[in-house]
Amino acid sequence: MSRQAQTGTPSQQPGWPARSGAVPPLADCFSPRPETGLNSARDLAPGATVVLTQPVHPGAAAPGSLSGMGGTGKTQLAAALARSLWGSSRVDLVAWVPAGSRGAVVTGYAQAAIAAGLHGADADLEAAADRFLAWLADTGRPWLVVLDDVADQADLDGLWPAGPAGLTLITTRLPAADIRGPGPRVLEVRRFSPREALSYLAARLNEDPGMRAGAVDLATEVGCLPLGLAQAAALIADSRIDCARYRAALADRKEQFPEAEAGDAVTVAAAWSLALDRADFISPPGTAGQALALVALLGAAGIPGAVLTSRAACDYICGPHATGTLADESQARGVLDVLARVGLVTIDPESAARTVLIHGLVQATIQQAISAAGRPTMASRCSRRPSATARPAWTERPRDCSGRPKPIRYCCGPARA
Repeated sequence: MSRQAQTGTPSQQPGWPARSGAVPPLADCFSPRPETGLNSARDLAPGATVVLTQPVHPGAAAPGSLSGMGGTGKTQLAAALARSLWGSSRVDLVAWVPAGSRGAVVTGYAQAAIAAGLHGADADLEAAADRFLAWLADTGRPWLVVLDDVADQADLDGLWPAGPAGLTLITTRLPAADIRGPGPRVLEVRRFSPREALSYLAARLNEDPGMRAGAVDLATEVGCLPLGLAQAAALIADSRIDCARYRAALADRKEQFPEAEAGDAVTVAAAWSLALDRADFISPPGTAGQALALVALLGAAGIPGAVLTSRAACDYICGPHATGTLADESQARGVLDVLARVGLVTIDPESAARTVLIHGLVQATIQQAISAAGRPTMASRCSRRPSATARPAWTERPRDCSGRPKPIRYCCGPARA
């Protein structure tokens, strides 16, 4: 693909090249994954449809299973490709479309039609989406459309992008056997290889080589799952511990989730629980859990920072101590920064709106915890916050008055009725 003068330009001239939708930021020390990622952008020919999925987890068939809910890095690979094609001027249009529902796809297409300057694109959403698909089929301009996290293939009936000048990239948690469409190339995105896992940890923990002690055992503990390694690396770097100490704390915490599923779901649940302990230790009592619950309940598609620092959100996060002043907004913003530091959320550095994102699997395990716990308040968990001279809170198991370890009490839920 290359940018060049084309015929059949839309009647409303956009500023070419054009982008639509927010391409997610790449993770810290993003790995190009030479062993398990996409081979090369050059191998993705114009006119192709490529579907990134993942191998079926043994427990994924169970009703309500979280085992197949991702974490292998499909969206990151798609984002890297989109940024590469855009940065190298090989496409004239990049459209990033959240695809969790049919309505989201139609809305994303309508927004892309506006970005492409199509006549009447600001009218009816369905009509605008139809115009956009027709333009993709006819244009000579090189384009990339990414449909991220397709939840149900039926949502794409009549909405498959196609055209000789463009490339369609789809990410989904659906198994490869369930993918049907106009000749898609299905690629299974597996976990990091052991070499990739160790290279990633070395890059993330490069400030202090001592933090890498036990990296091999940690990679094995999390099954080389990219999401699990990212959560671990963020907390290790923030707490200034080593991989061996984190692995021991993670293994201990996993035993405290008897109701969690086996495999990746319990690993991710234990990891966010440890990270939340650390965030609790840093933040004003109770606020980190409230903020995390709010983000998880609002969704994983990206939440504008203004929503999370609104009066209602500040009242929720700050709890009984909220005063309705700018101090609450500052505190809420600071708590969100702490959640990002420990790897629980991502704040898009390219977004003027400070868009907050949470991984879908992290969100799902938090929502499951909220439901299982009957939505208790966050304040109860932080009523005995350790002193500044104690061990980091994320390594401490709660204990009762006799000193015996207490079971995990989920901390996510509204502070007020």
